[in-house]
Amino acid sequence: MAQRFYPKRCTSSTAETVANTEELLTQILVRVPARPLVRFKCVSKHWLSLISDPRFCHSHTLQNPNTPISAVFCDTSQQPFRFIPLDDLDRMRGACRTNHENQNPSGSASPTCNPLDYDYDTKTGRTFPVDPLPLCCNKSPSRSGSTSFNPLNFAQNQYDDDIRIIQSCNGLFLCRLFRSENVNPPYFILNPTTNQFHTLIPPPATLVTTATGEQVEPYIISTALAFDPSKSPHYKVVCLRTIDGSKDGAIFHVVIYSSETQSWRLLDSFIERVFSFPYHERMLYWNGAVNWLGMYGEVAYFHIDEERDDFIDNPPHLYEKDICKRKSRYFRESCDGHHLHLIDLFDPCLTKFEVLEMGRDYSGWFVKYRVDLDPLCASFPLFVYGQFVVLFLQRDENEEEESSSLLLHTPGKLISYNLESKTFKSVELTPKAGVDDSLLRVDAAYYPKASNYPYMETLASVK
Repeated sequence: MAQRFYPKRCTSSTAETVANTEELLTQILVRVPARPLVRFKCVSKHWLSLISDPRFCHSHTLQNPNTPISAVFCDTSQQPFRFIPLDDLDRMRGACRTNHENQNPSGSASPTCNPLDYDYDTKTGRTFPVDPLPLCCNKSPSRSGSTSFNPLNFAQNQYDDDIRIIQSCNGLFLCRLFRSENVNPPYFILNPTTNQFHTLIPPPATLVTTATGEQVEPYIISTALAFDPSKSPHYKVVCLRTIDGSKDGAIFHVVIYSSETQSWRLLDSFIERVFSFPYHERMLYWNGAVNWLGMYGEVAYFHIDEERDDFIDNPPHLYEKDICKRKSRYFRESCDGHHLHLIDLFDPCLTKFEVLEMGRDYSGWFVKYRVDLDPLCASFPLFVYGQFVVLFLQRDENEEEESSSLLLHTPGKLISYNLESKTFKSVELTPKAGVDDSLLRVDAAYYPKASNYPYMETLASVK
């Protein structure tokens, strides 16, 4: 009779050996998504120390450079932060529909958990996410002695004001007080994945004398976050501050905060204001620079490493547009971070628009796509009334040729529209308590100054 051989089972002592071997454990954990790692901190003091180590956090980020967008948030906490969960969009890949099909993909998107919602244990004083899986729980688990904790709620209660997200950058949010008229308001760097936020207060400036003889402090006209984890685990915050103390000053000082040195630095150089730019909005970090968008599509940028500014004019045909009829704007880098795009929606033809792309060398805007969403109106009748929002533009994976899709939101649904094949996929949003899905969950269409911000998982430190 032939002798049988069976593989040996892993004994508990072997498992303990693996768990306690630093190098092997690190190689395993850096491949685990960020949100489960937050829960893994509770395994032991050793795991807590390892996962909290800034060197491990940076290694994890480098190991996972293309973390997908998990959600899109609206910009203000006047109500609990509204958001659209995106982690279940993989179902769309199996539910491709052309613009003539009437099939409905089976099932519905399940994620309803807000990553800004945390539990706070009143006995231990520790905070933890209600669910480590990205946006996948329906409600907070019931825990004795715990109450709901939101890092932004904590900040807004401290300052008795609502908090507004003004920028997202590779998993970090830059936030500020909503109504503050303070010339030196506090700002907050937030990592929703780790439940960390850091308060930043720009250094006071020397008082200046206005034309009326009044002594005032220079006004901060714009603040922007620059964070590229592929280059450094540290971030910088760029502030533009008027020299004459007015909101309409023509020349700016540049003040930069570095998380590496935890200090502010005033540059010797100045930036001249371009008066068609609303510097307090429409800024983002791309191509190593903070970029601001002008009223007619112009771009002003400040290169972080080289500490220089420049200006790119817009295509001539944009001057022909009536900006008074502009309904909403999309100004954002692509999901892979390699491209910068601009989309303007104008009345009365909101379903027809151009997707502009900026040259990587700042050579200017060019038309990448001309989009006509009219064929989708039969399946999504609210498109006719402009009841949709462009969330982001992403390059399609597993395509033989270069192909990109627009991710759109209309009440109750997400739609991925392929710009090459003119086909679309859709998924139903799961009903969520307190959310009326006859309306848009995040909405920049009716409030042109409003915006939506992508959220992705990261262990990056904000300290």
